[in-house]
Amino acid sequence: MAKWKVGITGGIGSGKTYCARIFSYLGIAVYNADQRAKWIMHHDGEVRARLIGLLGPDVFDRQGNLDKDFMRKRVFGDATLRQEINAIVHPAVGKDYKRWHEQQQTPYTLKEAALLVESGSYKELDHLIMVQSPIPLRIQRIMARDHISISEIRNRMRTQLPESEKSRASNLFIDNSGCFPILPQIVAIHIKLLE
Repeated sequence: MAKWKVGITGGIGSGKTYCARIFSYLGIAVYNADQRAKWIMHHDGEVRARLIGLLGPDVFDRQGNLDKDFMRKRVFGDATLRQEINAIVHPAVGKDYKRWHEQQQTPYTLKEAALLVESGSYKELDHLIMVQSPIPLRIQRIMARDHISISEIRNRMRTQLPESEKSRASNLFIDNSGCFPILPQIVAIHIKLLE
């Protein structure tokens, strides 16, 4: 079993997925919580039933796939509903991660998630890496990646804690502002965790 449970987080567009990929190239097992959450919402019968109970049958399309547009429209304007969905999905992801971690043989595992601090799941980790990047650069990256408007990006950003609050919960940091190369920063963290 892996020794440390390490999280990597950051605001939308900060580059946490890119950084997590570099850790995987260093031989570290990476758990992508967002991808696993989508898988769980599709395949876990209890989670599906609870989502349908909360949002109605239209949350899944005719093929049985999660209707992301339906979810996005319902969730982004309603903080209470978002919390209710998170209360269904986050515990299921937490159990899935725990099982996955126990099966890994790497010196530590990396749990990548945008909402590690918001969900409180960072408290179950040994270390938390925060990927930091200025908001204008994050907006630029998201626009290029997702082809959405600035107002939609700002709406998404408002659903996450500010970087300053995430930083307080973190003990390791990666500066992804473009001012410093990230590979030496990641290698330094990797060596520190191995020690």
